[in-house]
Parts: sequence; structure tokens; C-alpha cells
Amino acid sequence: MGLDRRQRKTQQAIEREFIRLLQAKPLNKISVAEIVSGADISRSTFYLHYTDIYELYDQINNGFLDGLVSSFEAYYPAVTESYFGLAQRLIDYIVKNKKLSKIFINENNVSLIDKLSKIFIDKVLAFEKIDSNNYEEYYLVVWSVRGMIGAIINWINEGMDPAEGIFVDVMRKILDRL
Repeated sequence: MGLDRRQRKTQQAIEREFIRLLQAKPLNKISVAEIVSGADISRSTFYLHYTDIYELYDQINNGFLDGLVSSFEAYYPAVTESYFGLAQRLIDYIVKNKKLSKIFINENNVSLIDKLSKIFIDKVLAFEKIDSNNYEEYYLVVWSVRGMIGAIINWINEGMDPAEGIFVDVMRKILDRL
């Protein structure tokens, strides 16, 4: 059974305020009091939806990652223009979710980067039917995925500069060399 409209609006207000706070300071410096004040709700209302801020963080983070992985899955098997089409779709998703991208995808979030890398590596291996014992092919996939993720992290940390179109063109040229 889903949430009613009031519950959804309350959760959206909590999430908006939490994301606003995450843009300004680290997770461990955010309190429930700040969230409820900014969202204009009571503490008890917050606790009706979440056990603590870490559950809220995990829910938003997992939703962001699920969207990124879904974007990958929706396009990868059908992408005919090599890795470039995939890179374009991932970059589009990141730009569309710019606030969350800046919060979650950064060089300090090693566990997320490792998790994301493993997901994408495993999916490429499965889609391409590459045996992980074929070391040359396996490490080409590892290198490609981690390299693309590393470039995207750097681009996000640089304030998404250059502009998306220029960055995508650079990524295309790099991937064409492979």
C-alpha cells in the first residue's frame, strides 16, 4: 500500500530540506532538529517516516543509485555506438540529478564508487558474455568502467566544468580510441 498525498508531500519536504543541508555540510553535522525546522514539521512526524537521518540518507542514496543503474541497464544492451552512448546516458542522468550527484559521487565516497564500479563491471561482463578468467578482456572492462567513473567524478568535483556538451565530446573521443 502506497503513501497518501499528504505523506508523500511530507516526505518530499523532509528530503528537500535534507538535501539542502547536505549541500552545505557533512552528514554527521546534520541534526533532525535542523531538518524538521527547515521542513516545517514536528520531530514526531519525521520519526513516523524515518528512524534516523542515516535511514533517510540511505533511502535517498539508494534511490539515486537505482536510477543511475536503471539508466545504465535501459541503454547498455541496446547501445550500438560502443561505450559512448552509455557514457552519454550516464552523464545525462548525472546532470539531471545534479544536486544528488554532487552529494553522492565524489572521491571521498570510496564505498559508493566501489559499489558502483562493481555493479557496472559485473553488468558489462554479463552483457558482453566475458569470462572473468579472460584476463585481457576482464581488465579492459575494469579499466574502462573505473576510468569513466574516475573522469566523471573529477568532472563533478570541478563543478561540472567544462559544460556537459564539451565533456561528453571529450569522453566520446577518449572512448573512440579504445
